[in-house]
Amino acid sequence: MQYYQLTIESKKNINEICNCNFFRLNGRFWIYDITEDETTDYVDFFIQFIKKNKEKLQNNGITSDDITVWLLYEYEQQCSLRISAKDMELLGEENIVLCVSCWEKDTTLDLSYDNPYLNEEKILYLLKVKTDKNPNDFFSRKNFCFDNGWWCYQTDNVRHGIHELVSLIKNNQKQIFPNGISAEDINICFYYEYASECSWEFSSEEMKELGNLGLDLFITCKKINFN
Repeated sequence: MQYYQLTIESKKNINEICNCNFFRLNGRFWIYDITEDETTDYVDFFIQFIKKNKEKLQNNGITSDDITVWLLYEYEQQCSLRISAKDMELLGEENIVLCVSCWEKDTTLDLSYDNPYLNEEKILYLLKVKTDKNPNDFFSRKNFCFDNGWWCYQTDNVRHGIHELVSLIKNNQKQIFPNGISAEDINICFYYEYASECSWEFSSEEMKELGNLGLDLFITCKKINFN
């Protein structure tokens, strides 16, 4: 099951400001949530709310820094998500952060910092290109390997992985498109092997970069099996 949340941090009453129906958490977080049964176009739904109420929010000292969109996913076996370029472009334009949190069904969460398995976690970013040509022949970096029909470039640059891959694409645009490769042939992938819960934040700048290039973001999370 997937859940979507719009979270606004403010000590002021968001329901009174925007004439809406958020619930309050810990005195300063206002949350509006929906499920995948209600809509799958959650980003557009939330962005329209933000645009409609932007002036009211700003008049009460609330900016995009106080607003977060959450995608929450309880999965079985493996978490696989896709964030469209359109949704990321919308989030980027409004400078909204996207947070993704996934967990395996029927598991107990242990979010404590003394979790002994945290050091076993693994995070990777992948640039995957679908082409019958070898990207090593025309990309500036010659580290692509072929895997299941895709040419893959991998980075473990945890803090700036998306920016690194976007820069790689931008710096090679003159070589990519003449070789018959389009945005539909390029995937940006985030892979996370986690100890207790997959929880990650994608900045508005990252959303904007991917959205402007027309690239979807693919997220795969998997709980480490320590048995």
